[in-house]
Order: sequence, then C-alpha cells, then structure tokens
Amino acid sequence: MNVAGESIFIAARTFTGKKQQDLYACKFLDEDGEEFFTLFTSEELFAEFEGVAKRTPVVLTMELIPGKTFVKLVNVEFLSK
Repeated sequence: MNVAGESIFIAARTFTGKKQQDLYACKFLDEDGEEFFTLFTSEELFAEFEGVAKRTPVVLTMELIPGKTFVKLVNVEFLSK
C-alpha cells in the first residue's frame, strides 16, 4: 500500500548492511516538526538527494507492506520554500 505526505528532508546516508549489501536511507522530520523518521530507498532515488539542502520541504510517497517492520521510500517531490 502506498502512502503520501509532506515532511522536511534532514539528511541522506549510505551504509553496509549485515549481509554486506549497500543500503540507502534518508532522514526526515514530520510535517508537524515533532518526530524524526528514516526511510530506506533505492540507489537511484537516493542520488536525487545529492546537493539538496537540509530542511528542504518534500512530498514523500512511501510503500507500506503490512507485516513488515520498515517503510520504503518510492518517490519524492521537492517543494520550494
């Protein structure tokens, strides 16, 4: 199931997972400015965050699979301030 909503981009990072795979994650602040959350994404989508300033408003489309413990970022739209 896909879910969309506004938030604020904080940071993007890549790291190596337990199975030695490359993982890509982006950190966001919810639209109310109260909670931070991290989403995993593909390498291609991760590249879109290169050079994006911290605290840039965005609209995120996330994939939520019932029974899974994580949410995957599938699309991002950068908003101008």
